[in-house]
Amino acid sequence: ETLLSSDAHRYLEFKAVQGTNLWTPGEGSEDSQGEFMAVPGNRSAIFKSKDLSLVEKRLLMRYLKSEQDALTRELEAKAATSRPGAAIPEAEAASASGAEDCSEKPMLEYLRDVHKLPKKLRSIVMYGIADLEDSDLGEGSPGPGGEATAVKDGRARLFTYAKSIDRYGPGVGALLACNYGNGELAQAFCRLAAVHGAEYVLKYAPAEVRLGASDQAGYEFKVRIPGAEPVCCKKIIFGPVATVSSDATDKPDSAVPGKPAGKVARCVCVAKVDGASPALGAGNINLYVFPPGSMNDNPHTIRAVSVKGNALSTCRNENLLVVYLACAAEESEHAHACLQAALSKLVNMGDLVEGEGAPVAPQPMAESGSGAEMSETSSAAAISLPRALLCISHDQEARGAKTAAAKYLAPLHESIVQLRGPDASLGFQPVLEAARQCVKYLFPDSDPLFEEEDEPNEDSDDEAEAEYLERVLQSVSVSKQDTKKEEDLGE
Repeated sequence: ETLLSSDAHRYLEFKAVQGTNLWTPGEGSEDSQGEFMAVPGNRSAIFKSKDLSLVEKRLLMRYLKSEQDALTRELEAKAATSRPGAAIPEAEAASASGAEDCSEKPMLEYLRDVHKLPKKLRSIVMYGIADLEDSDLGEGSPGPGGEATAVKDGRARLFTYAKSIDRYGPGVGALLACNYGNGELAQAFCRLAAVHGAEYVLKYAPAEVRLGASDQAGYEFKVRIPGAEPVCCKKIIFGPVATVSSDATDKPDSAVPGKPAGKVARCVCVAKVDGASPALGAGNINLYVFPPGSMNDNPHTIRAVSVKGNALSTCRNENLLVVYLACAAEESEHAHACLQAALSKLVNMGDLVEGEGAPVAPQPMAESGSGAEMSETSSAAAISLPRALLCISHDQEARGAKTAAAKYLAPLHESIVQLRGPDASLGFQPVLEAARQCVKYLFPDSDPLFEEEDEPNEDSDDEAEAEYLERVLQSVSVSKQDTKKEEDLGE
């Protein structure tokens, strides 16, 4: 909706992510023993799933239906209250799914205690659908930032998923991948801003910002850029890597914006796919999710996206597979140690190591584990995986204060805002929310940024398929009419 309402979609192309796969460790077994299960995203997929028992299918169907009904009621109540003179009782507008009485409770407790979902189904909802960080290890571990995800926030993610599933035709999931890579998204909004008068100074990084008196009432900032003319402005937005030093930032080091606040561990692996080592999952673009604690006691959710061949127009060789992995990490942790176990479930790393796990050549994977840890990759299961050719891991600092007030941005002054660093989540909801809050803080009288229209998605699978076929038939009809006109002109 943001891309459509902002017209940024005119500069972008997308491909559908064919499947979401969740790692499920065997009961009472080691991390190395387990398997992927396809996350069922709608009723049809739940019925067809071979990984769920009849009881599990019934429980999951009942829960998802209750949330879908609650979404419909809430949107209808919101639409009714927006009409002049309309008044809907709070009890009628409240959700009947059991969330109205525990909106501030942790999402884990809501699924476990209110809906009585077993751990397997909780994992599907929390990690396969809602993309949460909260741990379900029986210890009540909090989510990112030291706080557990509240029910209202978890349900908001479920509602976004429900409105996205099957939206682009039957069998198409809720996730889209940007063609040519996610860097196109930033370029699209930059082009859109340029169309509306924004100016850019490329290849010149700002060196200093000074506060000075303005010719008019108030003040202005002068941004010094080496090799270019200074830029004068009234408002300033800093990126996450900028450091700020000022007498005004007299705060504890842990709360000063620009200080490291955890990091994101990332890894990119290029593997070769052939007849003897097919890629996991069907389709060319797949998502793999490893719940917290499922990989070497890593307390964070690990997400991996595999792209085969030229699916996103980034690789011409159809026999190559590129796997991207990411997860949140602590300051003392290394990306390789955080992601190696998960990577070994997706590719065969045998050709990258020799002896007791030492790399064949100097590379970022040098901090490998023990020989026993590497021996897992030489098992029969690993041999059948795509063969890894190159792996690169790195740490990305997530700057910004670890406080609720600075969850998305950190105001430094009434006219200065610093955006926080990246996270390991799948979508761009945190980025959009940061943009909204930034505009609201700096320009309180302006209209809301990226305002979305909530519409209930009540279409069944059959209705979605009928709409998709109708669009195809209309396209074919228009094509035939154009062909007939060309023939008539030729005669």
